Amino acid sequence: EGLSLNNNLLYRHRFGKIGRTITIGWSNNYSESEADAFSISSTKFYNSNGQTQGSFVQDRNIIQKTFTRNNTLSTSYTEPIGKDKLLELNYAYTHNSNTSDKKTFDYDPGSGKYTTINPLLTNYFENLYTSNRFGANFRVQKKKYNYQVGVGMQLSDLKSKSLPGTATEKTITKQEFKNFFPTANFNYQPTRAKSLRFNYRGRTNQPSLTQLQNVVDQSNPLQWRTGNPNLKQEFSHNFNLGYNTFNIL
Repeated sequence: EGLSLNNNLLYRHRFGKIGRTITIGWSNNYSESEADAFSISSTKFYNSNGQTQGSFVQDRNIIQKTFTRNNTLSTSYTEPIGKDKLLELNYAYTHNSNTSDKKTFDYDPGSGKYTTINPLLTNYFENLYTSNRFGANFRVQKKKYNYQVGVGMQLSDLKSKSLPGTATEKTITKQEFKNFFPTANFNYQPTRAKSLRFNYRGRTNQPSLTQLQNVVDQSNPLQWRTGNPNLKQEFSHNFNLGYNTFNIL
């Protein structure tokens, strides 16, 4: 069961001078979820001769609650430079807060209920991500072609708090990142029926809550996994090249 709310607000003002604008935006995401699952399985292991080497039986009840609160405030300002050139300055602040409370109970044959907590599979995890991003773009608009080049710099902090079921104090992990984001695009249209486009963008993605939370997940008995609170950010490069031609008749 879950609930998710999203909103995007945008205000844009155009000044008297053509090309001079200011934009202010706010995007927000709030979500919460609660899962109640049962994991019941019996696994046997054999050697190459077909002899039993061991077995693994699990009968558990997993209850997990998650909360997400993400906010991004952004603004940009454009200023014309000459007849066909434009300079854009932009800034964005991001504040993402995530919480996951996972409790695992083993089946108790005596009571016939799931009352025995499994400390190795129980964990309370908090994650806070904040970032400040600054950027600038330069655009040129001609009759048959236009292009834009830009660069951005982002300073971000990632802080995680973990309380395993076997511990009494939270473990705190802090990371700081500095990233540069180059961007470039070029559009060429020699005729109305032909066009050539090129686009490049670099971007970063923060680790998800599942990737960070250091609690063992045994939902697949043959492939256990756990998160890594020290996981670095992901940085990706995106290139796109397209050519379009058509006959209007």
